[in-house]
Formats: sequence, C-alpha cells, structure tokens
Amino acid sequence: MTLSRQVPILALLCLLFTMPWRADAQEDRFVSLRSMGNAFDFSIASVDSIVFRTGADSMAVDLPLLLQLVNDNREQIGVNRKRLDQMMSLVGSETKEYISRPSTRVDNWIYGKDKYVGYNKPAREDAILERIEVRMYGLTAEDVGTCYDFAVGVVDHRNWLLPRVFITAIISGISDGVATFVFSNGTNINAGESVFIKTVPKGLDASLGINAEATDEACPLYVFDDIGEAGRRVDYDLSCFHVYVKTTGKVFALKSEVDNLSERISLLGNELSELGYVKDKVTGERYRLEVADGQVIAVPTTVKRILAIGHSFVNYTNSPSVGWYLDDGESRAMAASVYSHQWTSFVGDRLGASVDRRNCVDFERNYSPSYDFAANWNVSDDYDAICVFMGENVTEVTADFHTSVQAAMQYLKASAPHATVYWSSSWHYGDKYKAMRDAAMEEGVVFVDVTDTWVTQDGSSTIWQKGDYYLGRDDAYYPIGPAYTHPNDMGHLGIANKYLQAMGYDAISQTVHRILLDTAGGGKLSTPNTSWPEGGVVTIRINADEGYAIDSMEVLSGTGEVIETTMRTNDYHEGTLQTYYTFIMPKADVVVKPVWKRI
Repeated sequence: MTLSRQVPILALLCLLFTMPWRADAQEDRFVSLRSMGNAFDFSIASVDSIVFRTGADSMAVDLPLLLQLVNDNREQIGVNRKRLDQMMSLVGSETKEYISRPSTRVDNWIYGKDKYVGYNKPAREDAILERIEVRMYGLTAEDVGTCYDFAVGVVDHRNWLLPRVFITAIISGISDGVATFVFSNGTNINAGESVFIKTVPKGLDASLGINAEATDEACPLYVFDDIGEAGRRVDYDLSCFHVYVKTTGKVFALKSEVDNLSERISLLGNELSELGYVKDKVTGERYRLEVADGQVIAVPTTVKRILAIGHSFVNYTNSPSVGWYLDDGESRAMAASVYSHQWTSFVGDRLGASVDRRNCVDFERNYSPSYDFAANWNVSDDYDAICVFMGENVTEVTADFHTSVQAAMQYLKASAPHATVYWSSSWHYGDKYKAMRDAAMEEGVVFVDVTDTWVTQDGSSTIWQKGDYYLGRDDAYYPIGPAYTHPNDMGHLGIANKYLQAMGYDAISQTVHRILLDTAGGGKLSTPNTSWPEGGVVTIRINADEGYAIDSMEVLSGTGEVIETTMRTNDYHEGTLQTYYTFIMPKADVVVKPVWKRI
C-alpha cells in the first residue's frame, strides 16, 4: 500500500530521519525512526529504494495508525466535497431568463463612456447570475476576452442606482454582433435587485445598440451617467439584452458556505498530503514512505526531470496574430512578462529540475476515451514528475469527459511508471473541475486545486489589463492584447506554488516584493498587482485627473536605489492612447512616486 504525498510529516507522527549519509552507498547504513516518541533501528542496504528492515522492536512502529489517519482524512474530504457538489447542483437546478429583450433592430447607439445601462426590473427571488447577452457596437473576434464591469443593486425612489456589488466579466463569445458574458464565480442577485452594464465605447464613441420602439412599462430602461446621481428613464429599448439566472432558495448564504467548504477541503487536503513523508535532517532530502511485503520503504522524491502538459498556460510559440511576439523557436506560457516567470520555470528553478513542455489543446477540443495519447503526447519513462494543466479549452462537458480524463491519467501512469502525476483543476470551479478532481481520486493521481489563484491574498488581480507590457521578441517591450486574460507573473507564481506544495516543497515567497504607490494629488496609479516577483516587467498605469498630466516617474527600492523607468504609450486599453511606465522589479520592495503637471 502507498501512503499519500507531501512535505513535513504530520506533527502527530513526528517521523524524522536522523541518519548521516556515507560516501559509499553500498554499505549498510543505520537510521533511527521515531514514532510517537519511541525510537527503533533499521538496517538500510539499498540506494534507489531504501528498505527499512524490521528489527526486534520494529512492530512498535504504528503503521496502522498512519494508514488510519490517511483514510480518515480521505473520508472527511469526500464528505465535504459531496456537500459542496450538492450545493452547486442546487444552484444549477433551474435556469431562467430573467430579462428578455430579443429585438434585432438597431436604430441607433448609446454614446458615451462609463455609463451604467440596464433594465430596472427587480428580481423576484434570490438567484445566481449565469450569463448576459447584449448587442454592442463594432464587435470583432478580437474582443473575445475583453473585460466589462457590471453593477448589481437597486434603484431607489430618487432614481439613484445603489450598487451592492460591482463585478467584472469577460466576453466569452460573439455571434451576430451580440456579446455573451458568462459568470462562473457564484455572483448572486438578491430579490429586488437589478443588473446594469458599464459602457465602454468603441469607434464613434458608441457602445450599446438600441431601437426606437417604446420600452416595456414593466421593464423600463435606465441610463446612469454616474453612480450617486439620479438616472434617467429612456423611451427606447436595447436591441438585444438577455439576462439568465439560476435559482435556489439559499443564494444569500451560498457564497460564504462554498468558501468555507472549499477552505475546509483545502486544509484536509494539506493534512492528507503531509502524511507519509519524512526528511533527512542532515541532507535535507525528502522520502515517501511506502509499505510492501511487510517492509517499510523510503522512496527518494527528488525531482530532477519534469514533463508539463497543457495549453497556453504551459507553452505558446511566436504568434503575432494574437499579439504574442517571441523569438523564433521560443515557447513561453501566456502571459508571463519574462521567460523565467512562467509557472513551469518557477517550479523547475525551485527544484533545480529540467522541464519539458507538451501541448494538450487537441485533446481538450477532441477529448475521447479512445484518444491516441501515444501519438500525440509520446510520453516516456524519463520523468520524476508529470504536471498537467488543462480545461480552459474544453467548451462542453459531456459524459465522456470524465472517462477521457481517466484514460489520459492511465496512459501517463503506464508510460511513466516512475513519475508522480499531478493534475490541476482549471481556473474556475464547475463541471470540468469536478470531473478532473474525481478522476484524479479514482486513478491515484495528485489533484492540484488552483481555483483560488485567480486573485492573490490581498485581492489583487493575477491577470493582465490590455496595454500592460511584457518583454518579447529581440528583447523589446510589447503591450499585451488578446493574451491579457492569461495569468500575469503573480498568477503564474500562484500556480507554481500550488504544484510545489503538492510535491512537498515550500511555496516561493522570498523573491516576491511589494509595490507601494504614492497617492499624491494629480491622478491615480495602478499596477497589475501590489506585489511582483523580482526580475519581471512591472507596468505602471497612469490615470491623470482632469487638468493634469504625468510629468515624470520615480521608482525607489527599499535600499534607496533609483530604479530605471521608461515611458511608453499604446491604445490597447479601451481604444484610447494612454501613457504607461515600465521597470524591472528589483530584489526589494519599491515605492513609486509620480510627478504631475497642470495642463
């Protein structure tokens, strides 16, 4: 029987190596194994798999207790996961079209920036926001992945919009000029609330399509020029606006309950993964305990060769059509600002391991239990660890998806029997997540939950904004376009740390430093995240107040060093020319100080 993974052994067991290694690996060596405070000696005469040969007192090592702890944790994880799945299935029990404005007629457009537009049709019951479809001006295929803001709240007797929450959603698809936004993070609409979209004009300052037909009295259309001001009811209709929700009687408590259950599952998973590992206190090497034929075996867990299989989060070649400019022959995960900041590089550098990368997009789009893995993946038994990150390109989850993932896991285990297989979730909880998680449990594969790496602990984003910069082809700086929905450097670091912890290693933190922004008057600054790994490209976004412009920028490290900055401009964000500064993150915290000028 094989015990589950991970670094320091659970405190209850206190299993610690105390042996000094000898140069001659063929000589018998002795190690003291302490269990529950009692020490016992074993003779070791193997290199690749170190066998603990039982001595006179060896039966006192409480292996049944160790196994019972593993099984208990697995049972508790199962109970919590079942509860979580039940809750999510309740949410998905019924989809309703809460607002339906299906017209295809377009007589004009709503003009102007940062307006909130929507129908003041209060929801009759608590619900989960599923998707919104709306006709928008000038949509092209490049707009897929663009972020838009929404406000959920009530309109009071003064016609003021009182938002309870602001949410951001990404255009997931476009058809005949209609954009579809899918909400996968459990955003709820309470009874009595409505939802409004924030306008982002394109082209001729136009945003949403309208027709001249009078709006429905039971579903009036409102336009709010700003939050905190009275909106106006208009006498026209949007040419297309559909809001779909999923209903349940417990929406008000769903988000907190899901978060609490997810945290509990994560904690139980960490406890489970800590069981069955020991560490040599002299060399620092880690070993996984296994039991075979009555013998306890300590299997070395050193990872020197890694195979990473995935989509654009793992590797992507030079692709000017999507604004991803790399040197010929270079492959880099979208959208790390430098090569060393893709999550596979973080993991490889931390472990001193080489990393090979393979693409799995064809499997995502054409999954099948009979998929030809050997021809497409060609995996050999040359690796210590195989890390799989997939799911984002799976557009529809059918009954075959679970068995297809199982077939992939079985292929990897058969092709590389000496490797440990790690399989991550997609970035969001849902049917894909559950299918891959359950398959991992059934196949004895280590499941790596990365759903909480979407934001860092302080709530900062781990994706880009259009117009942020990365270092690309010929060591030049390029603004990020369609690739902005991929992880930024902190997003890649978060994913890397999830894999490292699953492998039994501490998370990377010492090379991450804070970015402190001066709030002096004249405008606002922002960066992709409030922390950044050293060596990466940091983009400073400029948002000058009316009557001001940026004059210069100073970045100081915690040691007082002046960090070189470069001013850049592009029109990638909202189609307007904007000013940015970039710098390379040093090995210290930094303070960013703008100098503004009146214009």
